[in-house]
Amino acid sequence: MPAPTGKPIIVGERGADLTADPSSGRYVLHDTDFRVETNDRYAVDGPRPLVRPHFSPREATVWVFGRSGEWLSRILKSGVATHDGSPLEVRRLVHGRGGRGDRARPNMNADAGERRFTLADLERLAWALYDMDLIDGLRLKYATEVLYAVARQYGVDRSKKE
Repeated sequence: MPAPTGKPIIVGERGADLTADPSSGRYVLHDTDFRVETNDRYAVDGPRPLVRPHFSPREATVWVFGRSGEWLSRILKSGVATHDGSPLEVRRLVHGRGGRGDRARPNMNADAGERRFTLADLERLAWALYDMDLIDGLRLKYATEVLYAVARQYGVDRSKKE
């Protein structure tokens, strides 16, 4: 496969305040920075609302972590803890709903709807995977930079002083 020759969609230097510190509970991205999802087909089962953008595990695995589509699903089945040792909270759509419409997906857990991740969820997940030695520092850096670039597309830019 030939090497990519195009430039990234978004280029820019990260600001000094774009450094997460999970040990102190400080992250760059927060769900409160984004709009709440209003489409009924993405209704979540739980108290935390889903915000836009949000992604399935397969989508996140491929474009954030650069792995095969099932890699993250296998890890999630075994459980993922955040930096403080508490389990990572994964939002699920209302039972029987998948992001592709109101039909149930054949491989979906019978007791829960499809998992969905926000950018903030994926930032915390990346740090948790790093803590578990499932990704290295370079892949963590790549993943967080991708997430921050997408956040800028949605109007969230922490590198600018407010």
